Amino acid sequence: KGKQSYENKGWMNGEKVYYIYPKGINLTKVQFRETGYNTEFEGYFRCNDPFLNKMWEKSQRTLYITMRDTYMDCPDRERAQWWGDEVNESGEAFYALSVSSHLLMKKGMYELMGWQRPTGEIFAPIPSSNYHTELPGQMLASIGYFGFWNYYLNTGDLKTIRDLYPKVQKYLDIWQKNNDGTITFRAGEWTWGDWGKNIDIKALFNAWYYIALKGQQHMATALGMNAEADAILQEMKALKKAFNAAFWNGKAYRHPDYRLKTDDRVQALAIVSGLADKEKYPALIKVLKQNEHASPYMEKYVIEALFRMGENYYGMERMKRRFAEMVNDSEHTTLYEGWGIGPNGFPGGTTNHAWSGGGLTILSQYVCGITPTEAGYKAYRIAPQPTGVKEAETLVPTVKGNIKVSFKDDERTFQLQVNSPQGPRATICLPFQCKSI
Repeated sequence: KGKQSYENKGWMNGEKVYYIYPKGINLTKVQFRETGYNTEFEGYFRCNDPFLNKMWEKSQRTLYITMRDTYMDCPDRERAQWWGDEVNESGEAFYALSVSSHLLMKKGMYELMGWQRPTGEIFAPIPSSNYHTELPGQMLASIGYFGFWNYYLNTGDLKTIRDLYPKVQKYLDIWQKNNDGTITFRAGEWTWGDWGKNIDIKALFNAWYYIALKGQQHMATALGMNAEADAILQEMKALKKAFNAAFWNGKAYRHPDYRLKTDDRVQALAIVSGLADKEKYPALIKVLKQNEHASPYMEKYVIEALFRMGENYYGMERMKRRFAEMVNDSEHTTLYEGWGIGPNGFPGGTTNHAWSGGGLTILSQYVCGITPTEAGYKAYRIAPQPTGVKEAETLVPTVKGNIKVSFKDDERTFQLQVNSPQGPRATICLPFQCKSI
């Protein structure tokens, strides 16, 4: 009898809360206590396009709920540190969250390499007690240019790179080469390239290996290991030559054994990695306009590839069209794991996967154009690609301070305003002009 209160200490997640209590009880008040990782929504993006605003906001919200004691794929299912997800998530965090978020990526890096097998393989999710399965594609992505190197580029934390570099080298050493110079296929315990169909897995793993080498080469250079960095650079040149000789058929990249529809993922990785030279861009653009097989996880690289090739208007159109259902969904505040949910999804797919938030990175890094060019934001570039956006404003929290960029674009003028912290060197690129300040 009397006034009672109860608080459930375990955390849960969802879009709705249902309270069930006996008849005769007078309910005075119900509340919830939001819990999460110790970081702030310091970054933002706003523009004249409500769809893009909603995409960025949903991406940020989805990112936050995948952060607790580790990055995780989602709060619905195993809540585990899958590293394919973490690569995309950490890339978003550098634009969306306060710098305190960097520590979660750092923790994950030490955990990933701390669980390395004596034979050199690494695996995820980690930490683990009963699951020790290597997903080779995800592991290559983790230690490579978009994973470990991107962490260093944004933080300037050389000690972490120095500590982990020998383990990165040990993992890459277990990969072998075929007689033609391409990478010998390693199935791992789970041969996974992406959700969906038409996955040219052998060509895809070659591209991921090159991206891993690119990250290793940059890390060796940063550590002053010049002879090793030069040797890795020569290995990259040889692999690029072999990749193009073995997989380029004059119209697209395809492994000779692959028989399904041309994989847009492979073309995208070839572009963002530098495996594809500019003379191949016209053919690759045509392929990307005809093939849409990537899941939301890999779509980030497809859109980035289109922006890098100067096909940003098609990249924007494709991104808005493919993500329309989940962005416009008024019943869910977060992004899906796949392109649909329920009957339109796939078994087990969730509605809150931050690997689908690559659009956040695209909008901040390419539309507003902010990207570090020296580790720890000692130098950075602002190269906006408005792509039909008339007005936009973004703030990026960095280890040097907040960078704020806004622009107005109309038929006659382009106005750009930059607020930069003191110290870093900024290169500002407008149409037909770049200037360092």
